[in-house]
Amino acid sequence: MRYLSYAPGPPLSQFVELLWLAEGVNTSYQRERLLPTGSVELVINLLDEPMQVYVDTDATDPISFQHSVISGPHSRYFVLDTYGTTAVIGAHFRPGGAYPFVHHPLSSLRNLHVSLDTIWGRRGHEWRERILATPSIQQRFQLLEQALLTQLAEWSTANPMLDHAIHVLSAPHPISVPQLSDQLGIGPRRLGQLFQQHVGLSPKQFYRLQRFQHAVGQSFQALQVDWADLALQCGYYDQAHFSHDFRAFSGLAPGTYWQQRGRHPNHVPLDVSLQG
Repeated sequence: MRYLSYAPGPPLSQFVELLWLAEGVNTSYQRERLLPTGSVELVINLLDEPMQVYVDTDATDPISFQHSVISGPHSRYFVLDTYGTTAVIGAHFRPGGAYPFVHHPLSSLRNLHVSLDTIWGRRGHEWRERILATPSIQQRFQLLEQALLTQLAEWSTANPMLDHAIHVLSAPHPISVPQLSDQLGIGPRRLGQLFQQHVGLSPKQFYRLQRFQHAVGQSFQALQVDWADLALQCGYYDQAHFSHDFRAFSGLAPGTYWQQRGRHPNHVPLDVSLQG
């Protein structure tokens, strides 16, 4: 499996962390568990076979998408069918960065996958056709960048207050939501409305997800893990609190995640070694 990334320039870089492309053949496992990050993903299928996702590991009926999909902000894991040939290109939005491109409150996409045509109309199909007609990977990245810039041209207002709030709540030990509201000079209700519209999660949900992601990132790279120490480093009261949150977001105990982790911190293989 080949994975390539492309960093867009400004002004797109304010909203999109990276563009990426994944292609190749996977025959080692049928599915993988994708852990939530609180951000949004745009995925364009470069093959004719549909992309299939499942709401959890017990689901038997997949949700299929033929061409392109927006993966909304998730507060829990979902499962992706990864067996066989894959060719997809996509955009990973920064937290709060997807709103100018979907023009819908992000809370309406929470824990959902939605066809890109539902959001962009005919333009989504047209951009996919242009990307498919281009064999060069670099040109495919540039076309996707151009598509996103075209959508962004309709957006003219940045929100420094929201950017600051996201930055604060992304720290391992942030101030409380009421303290943040006081710092910004707005009420907690207004702050919650901003997050529901632009991020798709409440401020508290977003902070909990970022704290979880800090724990995922640190444990993923570790040769051994002192879970009690890691819990305190990431801002949890104790190990029990940490384990509860970890299970809520990933469906796994921390130690099980660490044993089953794959090549990417947020992609956990399922059904390993199907070939025997």
